[in-house]
Amino acid sequence: MENKPDKKAKPKSNQPGVELDNDPPENRQAVLVRDTSSKNNAAVPTTIKPSNGTPRKKQGRGLEIALVMVLVGLAIAFFLILTSNTTGNNTDSATKVANGTPAPLVGNNGLNVGNLQTANAIATMATDLDLSTAVPLPPTPTGPAAQSSGDSSGQSWPNSGLNPGRTRALDAKINTPLNRLWAKTYGQDLPGSPVIVGDTIYLGSDYGALYAIDIKTGDKKWFFTSGPIVDTPAVAGNTIYFGSQNGFFYAVDLTTQKKKWDFPTLSPITGSPQVINGAVYFGGQDGSFYVVDANTGQKRCALSLGQPFNNGVTGSPAIVNNLALFGVNDGRFIGMDTATCKVKWTYEVPGKKGIASSPAVANGVAYFGADDGNVHALDINTGAQKWEFKTGAAIRSSAAVAGGKVFIGSFDKKLYALDATSGTKVWEFLTGDGIASAPLVASDTVFFGSNDSRFYALEAATGKKKWDYQADDIIASAPAAANGKIYFTSFDNRLYAFGN
Repeated sequence: MENKPDKKAKPKSNQPGVELDNDPPENRQAVLVRDTSSKNNAAVPTTIKPSNGTPRKKQGRGLEIALVMVLVGLAIAFFLILTSNTTGNNTDSATKVANGTPAPLVGNNGLNVGNLQTANAIATMATDLDLSTAVPLPPTPTGPAAQSSGDSSGQSWPNSGLNPGRTRALDAKINTPLNRLWAKTYGQDLPGSPVIVGDTIYLGSDYGALYAIDIKTGDKKWFFTSGPIVDTPAVAGNTIYFGSQNGFFYAVDLTTQKKKWDFPTLSPITGSPQVINGAVYFGGQDGSFYVVDANTGQKRCALSLGQPFNNGVTGSPAIVNNLALFGVNDGRFIGMDTATCKVKWTYEVPGKKGIASSPAVANGVAYFGADDGNVHALDINTGAQKWEFKTGAAIRSSAAVAGGKVFIGSFDKKLYALDATSGTKVWEFLTGDGIASAPLVASDTVFFGSNDSRFYALEAATGKKKWDYQADDIIASAPAAANGKIYFTSFDNRLYAFGN
């Protein structure tokens, strides 16, 4: 029987006269609201000032005990803050930013992060207590090694980016023009992207629920109540993994729909995980990157990156050749050893401009965009720059790599196709607004959304438009595809399904 909440708890749609069925009554709040003024799907928090602690004199033991009790109380207050009622995204305001560019950055601190001063202060205290460490813990016993990876045949799309390198590319063809098969609403906002395994689509909501959706009809099968979810889950075997803005990372059994484990961090989790060889990899806004056992939820190791938020991880990692590759809000791009959580190399974006996008890795090269407006290409073994390409505005779209080309959008309203070896521009396509959506390549066609509310299909070789569809609001999430059909979400609160 479908797990339905009390009908009295039905939330109202932001469209007059429309009720949203079966939405969970718990956790109807968003703690870390995405910066809607930037039209950004990356869930970048807004600006805060770091807490500047002052040196303390050594105190007696009684005072130490009192301080411990205060910290415990602050930690409880922190989680109450994270679960308190706040307002969700105002997509109307998001559509009115001039020129489709994200909000200005704040100084040299990286991405525009904050408006959570209290939470940041508590997280800063926790950092002083050294709750995350770069020293690996002894490995815990595991069962079969969990893997979340699809292949280019197009039968499934189990994680954000399809595979460990997040190349977002299929050999399978999706013919155009496409017909809309269905469009459904499930919550106030669907900021992440769907994943697809078998006959089920899995999708998070910032209402605080993970939904399992029938792929043929769009109807809900079941939901799991959590904190707000702003990015894409990952499916490995019979388990789905995802982070939440309530500071917890979850593993849920797909058969029982029950929680297998959760892992606490000290700040919102805004990126999508990667699951490889029995380990889960993800970063948080607490200024840490984690490696957690996929079966038990126990920490294997963690890398401390610095202060919460300013040194947090907004995007998602690629895992290739025993390296975790990811960007940091302060403009660092890191190659980390997956076994030890030790940094092998670090690349710094000029001007310390933040990185909110996720990398795509192919043929030993990591490709990513940053708020400096450049596409960067790095050797994954050394971190040396191979080339960079300048666009006209900040980049928060993640790249796709296929057929010797890198496809990426910019807030200058253009989608670019670049030569993967040289960085030379092959073509560009102008839309009506900035692009935060990551493209998907299916054989000879590139699919992506734009903040102009259109979903596009272009010829991969030439950039010529083959087809488009007008939605009712911004399309900032990345599409997913399986079995010749394509799926994406919009700020109009709908999940769309298209096919022939």
